[in-house]
Amino acid sequence: MARPHRWFSRATLRWRTLPLAAKFFVSVLVLMSLSLGVGVFSFSVGTMLTQRELLQQQADADIARIVQVLGNRSENVKAAARMLADDPAVAQALAEDSGEAAHTLNQRAVVVRDRMRLDLVQIADQRGAERLNLLISSLYRQSPLSEAVASDGLRVYPSEGRLLLLSRAAVADGAGVVVVGIDLETELKRIIAEYRLQADLGLQYGEARLATQAAMPYDEAEGLHRERQ
Repeated sequence: MARPHRWFSRATLRWRTLPLAAKFFVSVLVLMSLSLGVGVFSFSVGTMLTQRELLQQQADADIARIVQVLGNRSENVKAAARMLADDPAVAQALAEDSGEAAHTLNQRAVVVRDRMRLDLVQIADQRGAERLNLLISSLYRQSPLSEAVASDGLRVYPSEGRLLLLSRAAVADGAGVVVVGIDLETELKRIIAEYRLQADLGLQYGEARLATQAAMPYDEAEGLHRERQ
């Protein structure tokens, strides 16, 4: 305990013997050092908070963009179903049972599928027999979905761990039914790649969940979720 006391006494004595100008210079130097330290600390904290706020804003913007794009895609899916159902060539092909009719259905469906970027196109005749089933490779096990959508319109349909956005439309004169759809997991990846979104996002509908990463955390509520920061 003696040594610190002696050191403090010597420092006090030396301070007293310093000229006034030297005391002023040392005081200014100490104040500048303290001010600089506080400034650096404040800047670091402010930068960290600003960065976190910007990341939050970016994640919210990504979710808003995906909601908007999925809304537009829903309208496209409905339009695609209606387009095929209203095609006279489709109605005529369903009335026949031949190789040429099958070729016509496939040709018309491929055009709409490619134009509307669909993942699934199914067409059944008036007896409910499947006449066409175009699927992306990840949906190759998908069974006919003409009964999945009760009436003309849209439905999110969970199937074998996947979420499908489906639309159904009746062909004129009761000739058959058209069902088209997109796989929402595939669609989510498309949107993120196309718009170069940064957030890890997931979609929950009932018990079905999909995400851009395997360990995606979810809230209880359904809908879109972003990775918690």
